[in-house]
Amino acid sequence: MNSTETIDLGNNESMSRGIFPQRDGTFLAMTFSRSKTFKTRKGAEAWLSRRGYNADGSRKESEACH
Repeated sequence: MNSTETIDLGNNESMSRGIFPQRDGTFLAMTFSRSKTFKTRKGAEAWLSRRGYNADGSRKESEACH
């Protein structure tokens, strides 16, 4: 199962971000501008998190200072 967010560009193209399991057992983490392969899903999730995304590709809510 893919955990992704997809945006329809309206010209028969789309872009996705999130985590994509690969056939060799690794996980490809993608943003719209970068990607990296990881041995574990946890590693892919951490990489996305550092870039401001949840594992499903959605943007993390910014934490407001009170």
